[in-house]
Amino acid sequence: MNKIKLIILLIIFCGLHRTYGTNGTNSTLGSHESQIAQEDIIDDDADIRENPEIEAPSTLVTTNYQSYPFLKLSSNHISLNGADWSALRQRFSASDDTVISVLHIGDSHIQAEGSTSRTRALLQHKYGNAGRGLITPFKLAGTNQPLDYSIVSTSSFTSAKALKQPWPIEMGFTGISLQPKSKFFEFTIGVEDRGEGNAVDFDFVRVFTHGNAPTLKSVLVPRGKQSAYTQTNQADTITIFLLEPQERVTLNFEANGACQIFGFELQNQMTGLVYHAIGNNGATYNTYNSIPNFGQDIASLSPHLIIVSLGTNEAFGKISDETFYANVDRLVTTIKANNPEAQILLTTPAECQRSTTVRTGKGKKRRRVKSYSVNTNVARLRNVILRYGTDNQVSTYDWYAVAGGAGSSAHWLKKDLMKSDRIHNTWAGYALQGSLLYDALVEAMNND
Repeated sequence: MNKIKLIILLIIFCGLHRTYGTNGTNSTLGSHESQIAQEDIIDDDADIRENPEIEAPSTLVTTNYQSYPFLKLSSNHISLNGADWSALRQRFSASDDTVISVLHIGDSHIQAEGSTSRTRALLQHKYGNAGRGLITPFKLAGTNQPLDYSIVSTSSFTSAKALKQPWPIEMGFTGISLQPKSKFFEFTIGVEDRGEGNAVDFDFVRVFTHGNAPTLKSVLVPRGKQSAYTQTNQADTITIFLLEPQERVTLNFEANGACQIFGFELQNQMTGLVYHAIGNNGATYNTYNSIPNFGQDIASLSPHLIIVSLGTNEAFGKISDETFYANVDRLVTTIKANNPEAQILLTTPAECQRSTTVRTGKGKKRRRVKSYSVNTNVARLRNVILRYGTDNQVSTYDWYAVAGGAGSSAHWLKKDLMKSDRIHNTWAGYALQGSLLYDALVEAMNND
C-alpha cells in the first residue's frame, strides 16, 4: 500500500471516529452540525417505533438487581398521591376467593409483552392464575404479536390498526380490528408455553365484536373433535363456556352482515389474577383518546387496577407540556368515568435516545452518517406525568428514576438491556423492568 492511500485511509478513520465518538452512546455530529442543510437531516426513529424488531427469548431470563448498580432501587415505589388503594389491597389479599383484574395500556413496549409477561408471571405465581386474559389478533392485522398465545385463521379479513388512520372499518378498544370478507370465517386460538411457567388451559372464551354479531356455529378442540359449550351474547361480546379446559380451540362463525372482531379473552374460571394488556406500536395518549368509547369498552374487562405506560412516542414530537398534560387528563378522565371502582397507575417512560442521519459530502463522496443523542424530551414529559399525578390524586410509578434517571440509557446499552435502536429494550431488559414493577406493586399491596 503506497503512502497516499495510507494517508487517505487514516483521514477517513479519524473522521468516522470524531463523528461517532468512542462508544457511540451519546455521539454528536461535531461542531459543523449547524452548517448542514436541514433537508440533509433524516429522522429514522418513526419507523422503528411503529415497526420494532422483536427478538424471541431463547430461555427464561433471570434478573439480579445487584448486577446493575445504576438502578435506583430506592425509587422503586408507587406514589399514591392521595389515592385510596385500600379496596384494591383487600381484593389482592382475598385472591384465594376472587378474581383480580389488572389492565396495562401502552405502546410498542407493551404490544410485544416483554415486561408485562414477566409482571404477569410473578403476580400469578403469588396471587393465583385466573387465565391469560386479553389476546389480540396482531399477526392477522400484519404486526408483531406476543409469544405466549396464538391466533390463526384460514379466512381473509380487512384489517385496521390504531395508528393507520383513517380506519377502513370500525376500530375497537384493543387498537386492532378485523372484518371478515366472507360469510363463514374461523379463528384458532390457544396459549403457548413460553417458559414463564404460567400458561394454563382455559374454559372461558369471550369474543369482542362490533356491528352485526356473528353466529357461533361450532367449537372444535384438537384433532378436530367438536366440543360441547354454552354461550351468552351481550352487547359487543360473545361469551363461550367450554365443558372442559382446553389449550387450543377453533371457533367457527357465520356472519350476519358486517362485523368487526377486536380480540378475545381467555380465562379458566378459577380464582386468582388475570393481567390484560393493550399495546400498540407508536401509540400515544391521543391514540387511545381517538378510539371511540375507549373508556367504556375497557370496562368489559372489569379492571380493578389500570396501568398506563405512555409518553415515549410523544417525546419524539414537538408536543408542549400543556398539550401533553391535557392529553393525559382526557384519557384518565374517560377511564375514571367508565371504571369508577378501578385505581389508575401512571408510569413514566425511561430515558431513550434518538437518531439523526445526515447526508454529508458531495458527488461520489456523498454518504450518510448516523448519530445518536439522549432524547431530552423524555425527562420533560416524565415531569408532566408526575405533576399530573400530584395535581389529580392519581398514583404514579417513576420508571424513569428507577431505571437510572438521566444518563441511564448508556448503562442499559452497555449491559445489553437496550436494543441497538436505543428505544426498545432487549428481552433481558424487559424482564428486569417487569420484575421491578412487580416488586413495587407487591409493596403497595402490603402497605396500609
